[in-house]
Amino acid sequence: LDIDLLLYEDCISADAELILPHPRMAERAFVLVPLADIYPECRGEWFDCSKELAACDKSGIIKTDISLI
Repeated sequence: LDIDLLLYEDCISADAELILPHPRMAERAFVLVPLADIYPECRGEWFDCSKELAACDKSGIIKTDISLI
């Protein structure tokens, strides 16, 4: 099982065991699109989700109406 922790509040970490925010999440539309859906106010001095999402290639990302709840 591999779990990627993207961010935690305003925590910034460069520890050998944990890097926060995730170092490559801004390069991955499959991460940013759902993150923007569930946390649209995601921004801070280190990251702005809407800015990163606007710059990211979203081709191939398809939104579904599947509900997990």
